[in-house]
Amino acid sequence: MTGEIFGIKIDGTYEIKDNQITFLYTLIGGLGGTLTKSFEKDGNSIFIDGTEFVKQK
Repeated sequence: MTGEIFGIKIDGTYEIKDNQITFLYTLIGGLGGTLTKSFEKDGNSIFIDGTEFVKQK
């Protein structure tokens, strides 16, 4: 996965288990962490805290 948080580029991976998604990410400079959230799925999209994320092919 790739993304942006507060204008900072992030790269990482994600794991899905039991209706929860865990993001493992790295920021510029090598800092990183994990974040686990519940989500809902609809087609190629997932919704986390009301925000839609679309899987890119």
